[in-house]
Parts: sequence; C-alpha cells; structure tokens
Amino acid sequence: QAELGEQDPFQAELEGLRRHIQLRLKLEDGVRIRGDRRRLHDLVANLLSNAYRFTPPAGWVEVELRVGEKGIGLRVSDTGVGIPADHLPHIFEPFYQVTKARGGSGLGLAIVKAVVERHGGWIEVESQPGKGTTFSVTLPRELLLSG
Repeated sequence: QAELGEQDPFQAELEGLRRHIQLRLKLEDGVRIRGDRRRLHDLVANLLSNAYRFTPPAGWVEVELRVGEKGIGLRVSDTGVGIPADHLPHIFEPFYQVTKARGGSGLGLAIVKAVVERHGGWIEVESQPGKGTTFSVTLPRELLLSG
C-alpha cells in the first residue's frame, strides 16, 4: 500500500501547493495493492504534485481509489489550467513540458507511465484547457491484497 509519509520529500511541496486548494478523497475502504511501494508512491506523488501545481487557488483536486470490473482504479482530477489537445500525445515523453513557467523537470509523467506499465496497468488522460485534467490509472485486480 503506497502512502505519503512524514519523511516523504514531496510532503512539504504538496502541503505548500495545496494551501488554497481543496482536496477531495473518495477512497474505497480496505484497498491494498501488492507492488513496488516506492514506485507506487512516486506515481501518486507525481500525479498529485502536477494537479496542485496547475490548479489555481480556490480550485480542487480529487483522488478516487476503487476496485472495478477492469481492475484497481486510481483517478486524480483537478480544476486546473488543463492541457491543450496538441500536447496530449507527448505528455508522457521524458523531459516534455507543456509549459516551463510552473517548474518541474518534465520527468514526472514519464515516471508515472513507467510505474503503471511496470505493474501491468495502463493510464489515460482527459483534459480541457481552462477546465482541468483527469488522469485515470488502472492496475490489474491480481495486485489486490486480501483484507
């Protein structure tokens, strides 16, 4: 089970970024995932960091975790600036950045995709400029740990 802990290097950054942004959690009880804990943590931390970085004050970030027919679903949505359609095919490429104005190395989403694929899953993105972005990760049901 991947969690953000007190010793997490992203923790201070996320706290600062979310100061004026509402976090909404929709977490199915008891979902535990078998996998590389550190890499799964990187996946969640990178998605959250991007959501906070690109969401203006008074916006919201929502994290949903549930088990469905297709597998374990993790969805991170925001009311941020969105990603223009012509950039979407490239966002998982290493060092690719839609804009350099908000910082980052351009590696976060490449790492996310690699972690998802290493665990046998897939990732999809939907975005509308000015309205926000949703990243949907699906991991195989076989990664579920029983209660």
